[in-house]
Amino acid sequence: MELKVKDVASRLNVSEKTVYKWLNEGTISGKRIGKNWFISDEMFDKKENLTNENKSQNNNISYSKISLEKELLLKFNNLISNGIDYGLENILPPRKLENKTVEFISNHLLNSSGEIYLQGIGLREFFGDDVYSSVIKTFLDEDREIKIKALLVDPMGSYARARAIREYGDDYFEDVKYKSAPLFADSWISFNVIKSIINQSKKLKNFSINVRFVDYWPSNYLVMTETNAFIENYSFGRMPKTFEGETIEGLLPILNVNNKSNWYQMMKSGFDYIWEGKNPYIKQLSFKQFSTKAIDE
Repeated sequence: MELKVKDVASRLNVSEKTVYKWLNEGTISGKRIGKNWFISDEMFDKKENLTNENKSQNNNISYSKISLEKELLLKFNNLISNGIDYGLENILPPRKLENKTVEFISNHLLNSSGEIYLQGIGLREFFGDDVYSSVIKTFLDEDREIKIKALLVDPMGSYARARAIREYGDDYFEDVKYKSAPLFADSWISFNVIKSIINQSKKLKNFSINVRFVDYWPSNYLVMTETNAFIENYSFGRMPKTFEGETIEGLLPILNVNNKSNWYQMMKSGFDYIWEGKNPYIKQLSFKQFSTKAIDE
């Protein structure tokens, strides 16, 4: 039995124009008598199967897309739910890669009062570079009600040397080479700036700063106010595409947690423990002690 174009179109639920297109392209074959086309039952069945197969593939793609959207929605929901439960307020891009992270933390600091805890290697971004140094200057100029406690790594200690080797190469094992490393130089820049800040603060009523130099491994870069903590994980890891001599810090996201969370309390407890200096295996120096040691060496 032979079918006309309109019959094929009706049975396949497509337009007659589509059937004519298939005939002209050779997708289906038929015979033409005058102005009319006729398609055999066998050819029709072949095209119907092909059409159903395409519909099935499209349905599979549609179901796959729905499944992916549900999976992404579930991940998003879990991230939000767990984040709220654990006091997570924000995830900020790496501070060495995004200026908006620095701006966000700067604005938070400028709107803070009371105690501020800082923990890092040399903290030159606070005491040297024009990153957060403008924030410190504002605290001084306005004699803000701010009490800064800062834990820096002792640049003459074992940990600082170990980090320099990882960051700049095995050659920095030698004393002369190590003292030419950026890490050592940055620590001295911070030291001199802190010395100036301490001298200025002596004339002020409200603002104060206290600094300790510690020979230890700070597991986190930390900026903490009385309401929020900004935490970056420290490690000896290196990004796959970086090479010897490049920084190994400031390249991971910073997590912002609130003071109602256990996370915040753990970070504060860890800072306080180091600050108290009761562990005999973690050597620390006050700013005055460090100054004396630096002169002697």
